[in-house]
Amino acid sequence: MKEVAHPAGDAARRSRFVPHPLLAAEIGTLLECFRQYGRPDARLRFRLRAAGLLAMCAIRTPLHRLEGRRVRQRVETQSLAAPPVFIIGHWRSGTTYLHRLLSQDPQFGFVTLMQAAFPLDFLTTVGGPLLAALLPPTRLVDATPVTLDSHWEEEMAMACFGTLSFFHAFFFPRHARRTYREAVHFDGVAPARVEAWWRDYRYFLKKVQCAQPGRRMVLKNPANSARVAALRTEFPGAKFIHLHRHPEEVYASTLRLHRAGQDVWALQASDPARLADTVLANQVDLMAACFEQTRGLPEDELIEVRLTDLVANPLETVASIYRQLRLPGFDGAAPRFTAYVEKAGPFPKNPLSLSAEERAAVRQALAPVFARWGYR
Repeated sequence: MKEVAHPAGDAARRSRFVPHPLLAAEIGTLLECFRQYGRPDARLRFRLRAAGLLAMCAIRTPLHRLEGRRVRQRVETQSLAAPPVFIIGHWRSGTTYLHRLLSQDPQFGFVTLMQAAFPLDFLTTVGGPLLAALLPPTRLVDATPVTLDSHWEEEMAMACFGTLSFFHAFFFPRHARRTYREAVHFDGVAPARVEAWWRDYRYFLKKVQCAQPGRRMVLKNPANSARVAALRTEFPGAKFIHLHRHPEEVYASTLRLHRAGQDVWALQASDPARLADTVLANQVDLMAACFEQTRGLPEDELIEVRLTDLVANPLETVASIYRQLRLPGFDGAAPRFTAYVEKAGPFPKNPLSLSAEERAAVRQALAPVFARWGYR
């Protein structure tokens, strides 16, 4: 794949000071990750990352447990304000843009980077200024600005609760395919571990609700695209917005995402020759599971949105989302949507291209996706 350099994204990707998501895990969780996915490699940069993680997790574990004792009863008795609105769709499909846009409506709450980065103690932690000082100005793979209040996906938070999180694929790239299948599809995972994951997930969302009382959660997590059936069971009345983008663009951008994530977070060396196959296989699996689990859903529960439509006509597209899903409040929030679109400017895209062989592989593997939405 040929890449055209993106200055802001490349600068952030080259930085060795991007905070590692596992800095907020408990020491026992980190050691369990090592047991599940192998110890860090012997290279100096991997050893230094591992040593930093071990030290920080050991220091922070008592703080996590202190918050747990202080807030657990309050969190467990907290109810969600309403069934969540889930934004689904493959990674790099524009879901963050839609997430930020919808969240301009004051009735909606969302997971912030601060909450996803410190999921075990964000209600009481004083580590915000340190995290803010370490943050790069933009995300790893595009020019989207990053602050502590930025919209984030809860999948990163789940990496600190246990070994079942897609984010572990960035940290332990030798096991990226296995991590994806276990963390996203729960493939071969013992029922007790799956139930523990859902218990932690519900607990985290309740914590976020405590920080944003009365607001209906709008959650953006691509991994949830393969968990729709379970999400409908866990959260009756939930709504789903499936944002989709041309499969070739998604594949190329996701491959870039994995390379960038491994560059700053990996604890093991990866095999570049296997990465492309893993990314494509994951994309096939995610879309197949999403299509299967959303088949036959009522129109007021699911809407499918094309990214090009959202970018070309954001206000009209958002209005259609509100109408179809029967969400109240569009007229009142419309001025906020307009202001955000004007302030955000053009949708940030990295110019990426694929070889003829890569295009052929994507089109063959993802033929059902091309056919479903008429991509050419």
